[in-house]
Amino acid sequence: MIELYIGDKWISIEGKHLLHDFVSNGESCMLMISSMSFGNLAVIGLPIFQQRYITHNMDSYYMEFGPIAGSNTKAVVSGDPPTRPISEAGKVNSLSYYSLLTVYLAACYALYFYQVEPKILSRSGFIGTRATRDSLTSDSEATYKIYLNYGRWAFLLFCIAMWQLYVSPLIGVYQPGLISTIFATIYNSATAPA
Repeated sequence: MIELYIGDKWISIEGKHLLHDFVSNGESCMLMISSMSFGNLAVIGLPIFQQRYITHNMDSYYMEFGPIAGSNTKAVVSGDPPTRPISEAGKVNSLSYYSLLTVYLAACYALYFYQVEPKILSRSGFIGTRATRDSLTSDSEATYKIYLNYGRWAFLLFCIAMWQLYVSPLIGVYQPGLISTIFATIYNSATAPA
């Protein structure tokens, strides 16, 4: 069910009235909404009239809609306008977005610090965590730093990929250029002259 706000009225349209099976095979359908070549307008047309009795008052320039007896069509009702434009429908507001991002980053950091880093250190021959750094020799400290740096970058890229592929689409804030922007930033910082 789609509800549209026209004037100061809410009018509902059933989804089945928005589709037209033009080949009559159940596979080739078209949406009964046409965009206009000027402005942000769309023509809906016939779907609004489905299952309704309509009168046109040409003297006062208005239309009246009433559901046909025996139909499940909702009556046109007065109501408050939407609080957000349709372009923002389903999007998370900035405060919610940054709150979710902060929680996600904190969870990634905790996961790295308490799970991933100890595993990297134990598999690379270093037992324990950061507390053992004081007893490292210069050669083993260099190896330690290499393992940790590669581990950090790999886990950062993993977290970014998870945010981009799973978390952000789930909450409706997907940004298609985010990964390429991050890789370009990393590349530019790595290749920049010192």
